[in-house]
Amino acid sequence: DKNFHKHAIDVDINVTLNDEQFAFTMDANTSELLLKLKNGNYDERTKRAHALYDLNVSDLSAFKKELGGEYLGKFDANGEIIHDEVLYITGKSQSFGGLLTFDLNDTLVNVDIDKVPFTSILARMSVPPSIEANTIGNIKYDIKKREMQSRLDLHQTKVLPSELSETLTKKLDYDILNESFTQSSLEASLRDKVFSSKIIFANDK
Repeated sequence: DKNFHKHAIDVDINVTLNDEQFAFTMDANTSELLLKLKNGNYDERTKRAHALYDLNVSDLSAFKKELGGEYLGKFDANGEIIHDEVLYITGKSQSFGGLLTFDLNDTLVNVDIDKVPFTSILARMSVPPSIEANTIGNIKYDIKKREMQSRLDLHQTKVLPSELSETLTKKLDYDILNESFTQSSLEASLRDKVFSSKIIFANDK
């Protein structure tokens, strides 16, 4: 047993050596996380490692410090890990109700979102739902610079009862809750510790 950021972790590693090739598997688990590496291979000559993985997190809130913020709920993903001078991880997950496809290239994270309910995204971020929509788009995040850029297309958008709906209803002098928008979008960025966002409500022309 070892500790990972104050999480007690149990690790089981199996290694088979064949000349300069190492075949390995690994199981690592805490009370909230299970990580399995399979079909692992490490080449001593090239210093290149490769493995497939399955990740199961029972509650993301347990990893607030590691994730840099509070996120809620279960998260499952699978993909591959490659280390060849830099770390490269690919994966996919359906834990948010649609499909998330992501990759980590050293310190750059790219996430493609396909038909994920916007309410699910907000709920995972502990944000009260203010918009209901089917979300398709992309998020890019630079871990080293702590910068983020995202563009999301929101389909069949409805504004839910919230402070946002009250503000829009007052400004437009119209009950926004009665409206449905077929083509809307959300752009957001994080740079120099400043978060900015712009949302556009629109219908097909």
